[in-house]
Amino acid sequence: MTAIGISCLWKKNICVGLGFGIFGPDTNLQDKTAVIDIKAGKPSGVSYLVNDELDAISCTTPLNCMAVGHGVRKQEVGVISVIKNGRVAGDSIVTGSSWLYGISCWSKKVCEGSGLVDTSSSGATAAVTFSVRNGKAGGAGRVPGSSNLVAISCAGKGICLATGTNTNTLGSQKGVVYSIISK
Repeated sequence: MTAIGISCLWKKNICVGLGFGIFGPDTNLQDKTAVIDIKAGKPSGVSYLVNDELDAISCTTPLNCMAVGHGVRKQEVGVISVIKNGRVAGDSIVTGSSWLYGISCWSKKVCEGSGLVDTSSSGATAAVTFSVRNGKAGGAGRVPGSSNLVAISCAGKGICLATGTNTNTLGSQKGVVYSIISK
């Protein structure tokens, strides 16, 4: 298993981690994302997602986390999963996205996220951001001048920075930082 993301609440000595790998009996191996509930430094519970690969997680309480990544339905889509008490409680598609890499929540009901959307069959992409309100993700909006936003951090009250890259037509990349102010 490859460890992908973790969010900890240090005052509570509780973390929720994400891992991706091949799990199952030898006759039924499948790629799965594992959501791992960690208490006092030791895993205390695991739940699995078969269709989605989650890449980032943000928790505001031990019982309330949001995770993002991608899933394959009829095409690759960005997904957000609600994680309650270390278990996946539901997921939804973020329209206008192909893959989500970052999420940062500053309250139980408000998060900002980042990722990308495929814009052509040649592999070109555009960076996207999206908001989560009351557990529901709004559609992703494209970010001008950026091809991918891989991480996001919010200081609270909707003041966030996202980082990523912009790739020009020659394939050269440069780092980008994008500020997000939401209400």
